[in-house]
Amino acid sequence: MKNPVDKETECSVEILDGKQLLIFPSFETNPDGVNYVRFIDAETDEELLYYDIQEWVDDPEEVMGCIMAAIQKGAIVSISDKLEEGDTLTLIRASSNVSVKVEWSDLGEGISGEYNPNNPDDVKLFRFDVSVRRKGDMDYEAVDNASYCTQVSMDTPRHLLEKGLTIIMDKVYAPLVKEESVKRICEKLSWLDAETIGNWIL
Repeated sequence: MKNPVDKETECSVEILDGKQLLIFPSFETNPDGVNYVRFIDAETDEELLYYDIQEWVDDPEEVMGCIMAAIQKGAIVSISDKLEEGDTLTLIRASSNVSVKVEWSDLGEGISGEYNPNNPDDVKLFRFDVSVRRKGDMDYEAVDNASYCTQVSMDTPRHLLEKGLTIIMDKVYAPLVKEESVKRICEKLSWLDAETIGNWIL
């Protein structure tokens, strides 16, 4: 959802070399303090992440951790606890010259190709896609040999999906900055499942 900075009521701080903005209410708008923070893509105004004061009260450690991770490595698109059919979940990490995007996507894939709802043993699985936008490019372009179906099922909780994107990004970002192939890296990452993600130490 596009939600640009409201310059009359909000302040913004550039992060990731200006690729994203951290936004919060101005002192004039809320002199008592900050009651929400949000992140947007600086170029498209797409809102990527939003936390309000009640979420902080309910789980301050997790919310602070997510905010700091977003500042350091890029914001993940805010969605419901689990993805619905056809949804995507995106992580963007950027420098001054290159921006890398990693997404979970649902293409209706199962254990042996197309998901079969009539087979009680089949499971709907996520695919990850990697794309890159270099300085001067108008849009993201899919990276060769960087789109693979995984063992991550559609009922995987959001916090594991977010962690999974971070794992993939950590593996592909540096090689893509150097314009190196990530084919072998992505082949290995295709074996990711929820248990592996949960046990992975970042």
